[in-house]
Amino acid sequence: MNSKGRVAIGNAQRTRLLQEVGGICPFCGLELIGSLQIHQIDRVSSNTIDENLLAVCASCHEQLTRQLIPDSEVFWRKRALQNGVHPVRREKPGMNVSGTDNRGGIIAQEFHGKVVIEGATNRGPIILSGSIGDNPDLYRYVEYLIKRLTTFRQAGESFGQKRRGKIHAGGTRNILANEFDNLPKDLPVEKFDDLVLTLKQKIDNTALGRKNHAQGIRNYHAFEEHGRKKKK
Repeated sequence: MNSKGRVAIGNAQRTRLLQEVGGICPFCGLELIGSLQIHQIDRVSSNTIDENLLAVCASCHEQLTRQLIPDSEVFWRKRALQNGVHPVRREKPGMNVSGTDNRGGIIAQEFHGKVVIEGATNRGPIILSGSIGDNPDLYRYVEYLIKRLTTFRQAGESFGQKRRGKIHAGGTRNILANEFDNLPKDLPVEKFDDLVLTLKQKIDNTALGRKNHAQGIRNYHAFEEHGRKKKK
């Protein structure tokens, strides 16, 4: 890395990294390929493998260098690109370094056993390999707890708590994203236990949760019970 903080790499490697992002900054979406610089994710000068490098615009590179963007956000966007999806465009990068754009069509690809339809009109969710969203059982249980917490938060009105409008599950997810520096579905599976513990604590600390606890009523069922049919 030189005195200006830029990574010294060969032309072939730079081309690969520009192709990985499709000539578009994966943070702000700037489409000016000539302005893209190479950021070293772990900031270790000797580690110049492709997996540790990311093409970004000059402005975002400055923020990354000053560590104004959380590392978890950098890892998330690099993993999205490695899974074949651009984190800003939510589609497969289709621009080569000569400026040819191939984003007009619809592309069907299989990632880790999942068929993903991609194209200009498709903006489905990004599923990262090794994330909670990539594991159906973990994802369903987390979503169950998120909806449970949302319901318990909304129930606070009956306990005299003032709310502005209806509480949505999306708002609950954003609260968790602020705490974990990422949306629940995008967290690695290793964070599942911590996420579940946090959700349960939040549920138990609501007014309804405390009332249920005092009356011996469970606020949620265990992971092992989730999805099982109730006995009649």
